[in-house]
Order: sequence, then C-alpha cells, then structure tokens
Amino acid sequence: MKLLSNAVKFASDGTIHIRGGINPQNKKEVVISIKDTGIGIDHTILPELFTKYSSRSIGDIGFGLYVAKNIVEAHGGRIWVENNADGKGATFLLTLLTS
Repeated sequence: MKLLSNAVKFASDGTIHIRGGINPQNKKEVVISIKDTGIGIDHTILPELFTKYSSRSIGDIGFGLYVAKNIVEAHGGRIWVENNADGKGATFLLTLLTS
C-alpha cells in the first residue's frame, strides 16, 4: 500500500503502471513493479530510502518504506527502487516467493 500511495503522491500529474508476473530467471519468485512518471527520487536519499526516518517530504516521517521492506523480507522477498532511465519517475520492485 505504501508503494502505491507514494506513486500517487509523487506522480500526481503523471501515470502509474503496475505489473506482476513470474520471474523468468527464478520461477519460484513473483515480481511486482510499480512504475510512475513523477519526480523520481533524489540521488542523495536513494541509498538510505528503506531505512528508518529517511524522508525529504514535508509531513512524512520516513517510516513507511522501512516497514514495507521488513514485511517483504520477512516473507522471503526483496524490495528495491530505481529511478527510470528516461529521468521521469521511479520504479519500485519487489519479489515474493511462490509456494
């Protein structure tokens, strides 16, 4: 939920694409991506984005992505983010193990 709310918040005039599917390199993983065309993520905060209290947004304490990361990892998955190559927005990706 935090990933979607962030995409909506930072791509208010852009678009959001959500995709999901089986990882072709590891058939035991589902990959979910949330790509937006918003402002992207400042390169200075990118390495710390999933740590406690890392936020440059007004009114945001920077705890949501930390919690999301811990939930995903507790279920055997991974979560990361990349700024889009075209310079417009970012893509959050997460994997979860299939049963």
